[in-house]
Amino acid sequence: IHGRTAEQRYLRNADWDLIRSVASDPDVEIPILGNGDALAWWELRELIHPSNPAPPAAGKAWAVGSSTGAGVLVGRGALIKPWIFLEAAKDEDWEPTQWERVAIYLQLALNMASYFKPDDRGRSGAFYFLPWHFDFFCRHRPTPAALKRSFAGASSAPRKLIQSSRDLDKALDELGIGLSSMAQDERYVEVALRHTEESTYRAIADILWDEATKYLYQVEPQLALVASGERTFPEVLDMHKYRARF
Repeated sequence: IHGRTAEQRYLRNADWDLIRSVASDPDVEIPILGNGDALAWWELRELIHPSNPAPPAAGKAWAVGSSTGAGVLVGRGALIKPWIFLEAAKDEDWEPTQWERVAIYLQLALNMASYFKPDDRGRSGAFYFLPWHFDFFCRHRPTPAALKRSFAGASSAPRKLIQSSRDLDKALDELGIGLSSMAQDERYVEVALRHTEESTYRAIADILWDEATKYLYQVEPQLALVASGERTFPEVLDMHKYRARF
């Protein structure tokens, strides 16, 4: 169940009270999965079970709030920051550096180049998707657990971060980790990564595709090492040249 209708779009917050009321209804005998507005791992934990945010034992169902819901789904939150699942699994923040984020985005381009093939026809197929993903990547903001305290008592509840971009930016500045706190060179890169104009993130997608196709055959034999954790993408790729071009 998504706690918001299609007609409402993103103009209001997802109604998790409604989701819980359905999940806790004794006449509902099917598993209920809730969805809507989760952006941070600690929001997921709160939605799963506010009184017991620890992960469930193996083989046990997650409870949604105090109900008997079967779990929580993530949509926009996972598109904006795919590592939300890593954070949720470890119950801790992981805020990648700008270049770690670029490496993750490059990994996506590499996967697409591998699947669609690194030629003009493959590029045409991949570009139905790659720039579209950057329409979400550009919305990334750090979401440390400290924000939960920053948003306490504010007009926007913590679990509505995804709906509160202005409040979020202000809270990050107050924590000393916002755009205004960055060094000039970091700020330039961050502004580019956050730019919402299609022409900007399409240009980034172009660069990533070119780099992915250039390195594909050099990197492909080492992907297994990356998957196993023995190597990282910055180690595999010539990131110094890549940074200069970016």
